[in-house]
Amino acid sequence: MKKPPSLYLIDGSSYIFRAFYGVRQFLSNSKGLPTNAIYGFATMLLKILREEQPEYIAVIFDPKGKTFRHEMYKEYKANRAETPDDLIPQFPYIINLVEAFNIVSLQQEGFEADDVLGTVSKKAEKEGFEVTIVSGDKDMMQLITSNIKMLDTLKNKTFGVKEVKEKFGVEPGQVTEVMGLMGDSSDNIPGVPGIGPKTAIALIQDYGDIENLLKNLQQIKKEALKNKLLEYREQARLSKKLCTINTNMSLTVGIENMKAKEFNSKRVISLFKELEFASLLSKLQAQSFIPGTPPLIPPRVRTKGSVRNERYKIVFSEKELDKIIIQVKNKGLLSMDLETTSVFPMEAEIVGISISIISHNAYYIPVGHHYPGAPAQLNRDKVLEKLKPI
Repeated sequence: MKKPPSLYLIDGSSYIFRAFYGVRQFLSNSKGLPTNAIYGFATMLLKILREEQPEYIAVIFDPKGKTFRHEMYKEYKANRAETPDDLIPQFPYIINLVEAFNIVSLQQEGFEADDVLGTVSKKAEKEGFEVTIVSGDKDMMQLITSNIKMLDTLKNKTFGVKEVKEKFGVEPGQVTEVMGLMGDSSDNIPGVPGIGPKTAIALIQDYGDIENLLKNLQQIKKEALKNKLLEYREQARLSKKLCTINTNMSLTVGIENMKAKEFNSKRVISLFKELEFASLLSKLQAQSFIPGTPPLIPPRVRTKGSVRNERYKIVFSEKELDKIIIQVKNKGLLSMDLETTSVFPMEAEIVGISISIISHNAYYIPVGHHYPGAPAQLNRDKVLEKLKPI
């Protein structure tokens, strides 16, 4: 049976802020342009393209101005702080970056990115796609089904139906019921005062949804809780509406237009050079990010007469690794270096491990090289487990 096509929908606005606050070291280029949010966003984007190799992809952004939720509730998101000054000049570069990668970007006036994500994901599901929403926003969990999952790249965790049940204690379709009762402080959604996550989950587990709960208030034994639900019943209904993602919008771009395309290589390289992202430029070397396309930057070719030293070896088998470990234990001293996907420890994943025991002798253990024709490599976790005692 043919595997369904994959569609990755990136929650762009959410990731910009996550990148900005996640990469807190002050980054800027030589001209003084702040670049931490751009760097974090670009790292996430390359990770998705490299590791997931989606057949279809789109990035969704929030529009400027208010949305229909502000018309429903004037205090919606009223607690949000102003956009930091050093983030504002980074927005245009992120938009340019998405365009340079030839990725479709979507936003619609009057609606949040969540609504566009919800509408596209449900439409794609009906058309036979397997959808992955790239986000860390718990609101997205209401959209999850057997064909729609959520990927949080910063936590390196995928959420399916099972994971939603573990987090919320209810089915994905009941997430808005729980949030309607407990509210959401990040969006200034009130909920019912005094009802926290545990109580909200327990009530929805017992009654299924807010409307059925309100119809059966006489069954609530705790008088204080019953009175709160009675007093704030309309606020609970409103809160649920505010939390509910619109999945029936009119789309201006069809899913067929979201097919992954080759990059505009000159533009991507030019942007990375302007931003002085040397480490990201090196990642583009010898890696194909779109199935069936060549690397963005052609791999370097060994020229005639270049040095080739047999004392520098690549390790592909456990047998070879075990021999190295014995040498290290006998020597009692080693030098080790890691090749990673990022210079930032909280984001970095190990690509390879370099070990030297004697001067001008070294071994390289690849564990995370992904490119067309890449040789079979040792399992990273097994390698780290073997190296742990030394």
